[in-house]
Amino acid sequence: MSTSKKSQQSNKEKDSKKTSVNKPSIFPQVLESYNEQMWDKVYKIILPVFAVLMIFMALNSGLNADEEFQYDYSKKLVDYYSSFGADEAALFIEKGNMHYYGGLFDTITGFVNDLLGFEQTEAGYRHVRHIFIALFGWLAIFFTAQLTRLIGGVRAAVLAACILFLSPRFLGHSLMNPKDIPFAMGNIMAIYFLYKSYLSWPSINWKQVAGLAGGIGIAIATRAGGLLLFAYMGLFTIVFLFLWSKTQGKLDLGKMIKGPILKLGIAAIGGYVLAVVFWPFALQSPIGNPLEALTEFSKLGIRIRVLFEGQNIMSDTTAVTYALKWVIITIPPAVILGFVLSLGFGRSFIQRFKLLPSFMLFFCFAFPLVYVMYKDSTLHDGWRHLIFLYPTLVALAALSWDLLWTKFQDKKAIMYGVLGVLVLLQINPTRYISMNSAYPYTYFNMLVGGTNGAFGNYETDYWGVSLKQAIEEMDERGYFPEGDTVMVVSHFSYSLQKYIQNKYQGRVKTGYVKYYSRYSKNWDYGIFPTRYIRSGQLRSGNWPNSRSLFTIDADNIPLLSVEKGGGAIFAGEQAIRNNDFVSAYNAFSQELEAYPNHPDALLGMTRTCLGLQKWDDAVKYADDYIKLAPDYSQIYIFKGNGLLNSGKLTEAIRTFQKVLAIDPDYNLAYYYIAYCHLRIGDYNAALNNVMKHLQLNPASREAYKLASDIYRSMGDNEKAVEMLNKYSSIR
Repeated sequence: MSTSKKSQQSNKEKDSKKTSVNKPSIFPQVLESYNEQMWDKVYKIILPVFAVLMIFMALNSGLNADEEFQYDYSKKLVDYYSSFGADEAALFIEKGNMHYYGGLFDTITGFVNDLLGFEQTEAGYRHVRHIFIALFGWLAIFFTAQLTRLIGGVRAAVLAACILFLSPRFLGHSLMNPKDIPFAMGNIMAIYFLYKSYLSWPSINWKQVAGLAGGIGIAIATRAGGLLLFAYMGLFTIVFLFLWSKTQGKLDLGKMIKGPILKLGIAAIGGYVLAVVFWPFALQSPIGNPLEALTEFSKLGIRIRVLFEGQNIMSDTTAVTYALKWVIITIPPAVILGFVLSLGFGRSFIQRFKLLPSFMLFFCFAFPLVYVMYKDSTLHDGWRHLIFLYPTLVALAALSWDLLWTKFQDKKAIMYGVLGVLVLLQINPTRYISMNSAYPYTYFNMLVGGTNGAFGNYETDYWGVSLKQAIEEMDERGYFPEGDTVMVVSHFSYSLQKYIQNKYQGRVKTGYVKYYSRYSKNWDYGIFPTRYIRSGQLRSGNWPNSRSLFTIDADNIPLLSVEKGGGAIFAGEQAIRNNDFVSAYNAFSQELEAYPNHPDALLGMTRTCLGLQKWDDAVKYADDYIKLAPDYSQIYIFKGNGLLNSGKLTEAIRTFQKVLAIDPDYNLAYYYIAYCHLRIGDYNAALNNVMKHLQLNPASREAYKLASDIYRSMGDNEKAVEMLNKYSSIR
């Protein structure tokens, strides 16, 4: 290196240590790093590359199951605006409560699809939506990087952009999630422009006002939760003014109210107006209806069965740590360690990046998470509802890694060691994305053993996105031949229908089946993601079953199974329906001969033996089934009936109690337990259990008859008559 170049580098390093005189000390001094120009070039290259990659990946990603509601909402929004409000279908949508959501994304994509002439049955319709989702996801990366750059410089911005892009969960949702990704983008956009306004204080320009209004508007026009940004603005502005007064002296509130504070107010009002314009429900009552939507979302809580920590539980009974646990096990280790570093640095982190931006980032990440834990909010599908907090967490992590790098930048061996650790931590998430580019949102980190450790313990492809790959594989294997009519079913039938419609000229039909009763219908092929399959069956190693033709995998772990339908098992189910138990027995025997240890055939044989009054055989087949699927509550009902009818009442009670251990709301188990106790002569236990049954099912006619028998056995004829009258009154 020449003397002049060394001198220039030395001067540059000295200049980088000077404190800026243009800003008060409440803002961080953005230090120049080594190779600043190189990092700036990298920054300008990677962002457009990420945009292109995300668009191409989005085109290969499948539908998420909630698109059923949003496709419908999009059509109704287009009809509403096209008719200038005359078509009011968008004002109230009972299925999915979509009117409580802002309509910005669905309005824009709806009109674009109309302009391009795409129908909902066409792949182009889906592609338009996915491209827009990818663009919103990319903008979230862009504004996260820009915010990080304002606080920590271009190198930190590069780290933030790369880490966020290489976060499989965030990237996966950026390919197919039209609710949570636009909301996250609007949120981080608003935070970026709010902080930039503070940097320009008191000379906030109108571009910053427009940017802040845009972020607020996009967030609220996606979810009513965007109203939280107004609270953020108020809190952060108070903190900012307090810190400003400490360095700049007494505040002239009069000038500020007429100047920058007024502009912040204009941004808030402008954002709200933008949101209302894209939200027909809000247009009807611009103040009352958004508040109603916010209130309804806080208490609605969809009650569905979820898989968490190896248990199939209802979403309103999950632990308060549900969201936190999901965050910890599904984000890259580099982000976890980066956040830990930010806490470990403590004072030095705040000294380097100053209190205001540090507080803003920590608060925007931690507050929503702590709040939902405090409120014990009903959540499902992991932490996707909280994905809007993730960009600020990534910014914190990137700043922490950059700070660690800066501390050792004069010790190159250690500095490159830090870089090596960061790269090493990102290898597995990057590999997962490259190997599972159509559904990277199924990623789990090594804290839970990756996808292998999560299988059967946590939901993987809970939205059935991999159906697209299953249908493509079926097509390649020739399962849809010319001239034949093929029936394909799934418990994700809406997505299935959208892939099949118009593609095979009507020769491929689709239908819906519940997984655990799927063979009661006749079909050729079934596509079954792991969602709603019991955890014990998944963990037993006996899923997919022997009828499986192939699976769609992530890291060699099945996300779904494609099964062959029809044949003996369907004949057996039909025979049971017709009470022809002899034919059913023969059919299920053939099924088990062709497909040994097929759980559904064992289940059918259990029911058949009950019909034939072969109680011991029913118990035997039930036990064989339980070895393969130990937590399917219905099998214990069947086994308990076999034990009850063979006189093994105490064992029957224990079996029925296992039903309640799996599903506390399975009220029929209480009825059978009560009946067994009555047969034993324990009348108090019998009465207690039949009353529990009636609490859950007050219209249970047979339960009142049983209660009457119990009271009569206890010698309480008056109560017995009362129960008998209730029995007679129910038709």
